[in-house]
Amino acid sequence: MGARRIISLAATALVASIDPHSPIFVVNAQITPQFPVGGLDVGGIPALPGSHSGSGGDWSLSGSVGDIWGSQDRFHYIYTNYTGDVTVTCKVKSFTSGGSTWKKGGIMFRSNLLPQSKHTMIMVTGWGIAHQSRLSEWGSSISQHDGFQNVNVWFRLVKKGNTVTSYYKNDGDLAYKMYNSVTIDLGQSYYVGLGVTMNDSSILGTLAVSDFAISNDVEWMNVPIKIGASTSAVDEFPDGHLDVGTSALPGSHSGSGTEWSVSGSVGDIWGNSDKFHYVYSDHTGDIAITCKVKSFTSGGSTWKKGGIMFRSSLSPQSKHTMIMVTGWGIAQQSRLVDGSASESQHDGFQNTNVWLRLVKKGNTVTSYYKKDGEYGYMRYHSVTINLGTQYFVGLAVTMNDAAVLGTLAVTDLAISTDVESYSFPNVPIKIGESTTNYNDNLVRVQEVGQGVWSLYSGGAGIGGTADSFGFSYKDRTGNVNATLLLKNMVVKNKDTRGGLMIRASKFADAAFVALLVDPYRGVTMYSRSESGGTTKSKNLGVMRENLVMRLVKTGNTVLCLYKQISAPNWFELGSATANFNDSFLVGQVLASGEIGNHAQLTVGDLIIE
Repeated sequence: MGARRIISLAATALVASIDPHSPIFVVNAQITPQFPVGGLDVGGIPALPGSHSGSGGDWSLSGSVGDIWGSQDRFHYIYTNYTGDVTVTCKVKSFTSGGSTWKKGGIMFRSNLLPQSKHTMIMVTGWGIAHQSRLSEWGSSISQHDGFQNVNVWFRLVKKGNTVTSYYKNDGDLAYKMYNSVTIDLGQSYYVGLGVTMNDSSILGTLAVSDFAISNDVEWMNVPIKIGASTSAVDEFPDGHLDVGTSALPGSHSGSGTEWSVSGSVGDIWGNSDKFHYVYSDHTGDIAITCKVKSFTSGGSTWKKGGIMFRSSLSPQSKHTMIMVTGWGIAQQSRLVDGSASESQHDGFQNTNVWLRLVKKGNTVTSYYKKDGEYGYMRYHSVTINLGTQYFVGLAVTMNDAAVLGTLAVTDLAISTDVESYSFPNVPIKIGESTTNYNDNLVRVQEVGQGVWSLYSGGAGIGGTADSFGFSYKDRTGNVNATLLLKNMVVKNKDTRGGLMIRASKFADAAFVALLVDPYRGVTMYSRSESGGTTKSKNLGVMRENLVMRLVKTGNTVLCLYKQISAPNWFELGSATANFNDSFLVGQVLASGEIGNHAQLTVGDLIIE
């Protein structure tokens, strides 16, 4: 057994210092002498006028009409005038149940009392929380919203200059989390207060809050925490619907807000021309769409299809890509050129209570899915497609049977332009394509907890003169210091390998240096000095899980270090030299050692310095 050299490396950790008396946690509020100075139904007096009651920090306000959205609003507002920076805090005790999913109630800052006024608001809705704003008079509204509890939640809205930031926390939590931030010029004098609408002129609903406080202390948090992964700049949905191609049983749709049902019968979404029902909005730029599939009509063809579609045009021959549930699982299917043949990536999987996500970033469209209740999404498949400057996004359904009218029901439909929130940190690919087994080419990555990732891959192995494995990587140049926590590995056989690698290219015979876990030999250094060369290895026969790995690249030499997660010192396993290019790849690797049968590697975030 080779000798181990112990190395002590200075480490820097980012630690949050918690002071229970700091204004992060306790509001030392300076209440305005009079709140409210007024209350009114913005947009005119409705058939069911709004009202309010309360005193001090406890308030109830009722409203019915219209919406706070689009280019003008109708809602009930209680308010006071304010100048300068401000923080407003409250706890939402209750909000009338039922009604629209887009009923709204919460804290609002508003430039004036006209319906078209600029404003920004942190609110509870019928299905969660949202920070919605109109940044210019008569402008369109924008939204950041997420599914979340809508009672016993604390809100905070902070104006500092022209930046307004929202925060929230569960009742009982110590600290607030930053939710969203917008830039808005409300003017020298503006209004702060509480707003409510049921988004239904026939229902008078009530928002009840406690601990309402107004303060001029705006230094609440030193480091903002980005939470949620939902929408910004959301378009109203849908703009239209139609049966693409002809149908004896016409399709239809119903719903509002985030819940929709889409029915269709005809033909197929396949080949060089499609027949299906489509509910859509037009869009430009990058976008991400998410929904949960509640149900899909049982029976019918195994190739019935329903899900999220991006489409270049509304003609049957149009380019498109779609993440869908089918009669037997899930699939991402695409037509990359108008009128050309279709292509498919498909797998057996549950087709109800599954979440789907489709993300367009430039000309790359990537699909994701997860089971209901799972922490994060599984990256599924990716295609390159030019949809044009303006294209269509929406929900599509076909039963693949002209005699059967089937229905796809979805909830939590969300449209976002903030695609970075959905992008995975690494790109998973298959090194060394398998031509004999379709499933062996599939590499999956899923976020299974905060900062915890699982890589699923087949692959014959790492070694010899060429490799076959899954690789989740980042592109890098120059010298790097890469660190990875390997939590555990599900082993398939003696050839299963997983860990951290620096690799010259994506070719199967590329030069590399890696620190891998071998199920029998423990932590092992593998290296191939040049393309097509033989693989060398060195091991110590220890440590297979909860292992921190580090590769330090200086020029073409890579130093391999490791330690247990709780140990203070690093051990040097050795160093190896490989002929790297100016640009190379760094990332997590996994080979099951068994073609077509996936192993699983669970790791922490990859840190590259």
